[in-house]
Amino acid sequence: STTTDNSYNGSNLTIIARNALNITGKVLVEGGNTTSTGDPGSGGYVNITANQFLVHGELSARGGFGSSTQAVAGGNATAIWVNASLVRITGNVSAQGGSGSSTCGAAQGERGHGGNISINANTSIVIESPGILNASRGSVGGCNDGCGGYINITAPAVDLRGGNLTALGFGNTSSQNGTVFIQYVDNLTFDSVGNVTPGPTIARTSSFGRIRYLEAVTGYVTINFTNNISITNNSAVGDAATASGL
Repeated sequence: STTTDNSYNGSNLTIIARNALNITGKVLVEGGNTTSTGDPGSGGYVNITANQFLVHGELSARGGFGSSTQAVAGGNATAIWVNASLVRITGNVSAQGGSGSSTCGAAQGERGHGGNISINANTSIVIESPGILNASRGSVGGCNDGCGGYINITAPAVDLRGGNLTALGFGNTSSQNGTVFIQYVDNLTFDSVGNVTPGPTIARTSSFGRIRYLEAVTGYVTINFTNNISITNNSAVGDAATASGL
């Protein structure tokens, strides 16, 4: 909604589906927008449990937009949690911060912070073109501020060929830019078509243990994560392409 006064926060939404939840339209729990000096609202909370979770449309908990001409800041995004057996996303999942006014000053022009997106699957997660997960700061605002949020992807098999994951903020540190964390067991696949910004932090687990990169991986497209990291009984092996980042 849009108002000239302080706007409302987005609602909280919980969905429990016995079988498949397929979003082909729009599911929005966004913060309210303002057209005057009132403050925009924060995004709502989304909690989804399903056997199969499919997004071909849009799921959004973004922060509200401030007026582009009045002295207001953008609203903050909040969180989206998904727990399923299988996840496939070709649409847009957004916890992006709201945009602020074009002038930077006290309580004006600030960009909203990105929120959190957490997706956990028992079998596989596929995010393919033109699928997007967005936990970045607000895209517009007179101030160069607004922190990126947190994207967590956890499944035995993760396929991000063609997908776009972004948690960008106003700077280069993890607290400013946000974090993209990917944890897998059997298979992790990237390609040069998709994009993960900032570079992902990656971990692999097995019944014998866990390996996690200490820093974000900048050359992730060139690494075969399925074959080049092995966790076996009493040993963990990473080849030359992966060891420098462990």
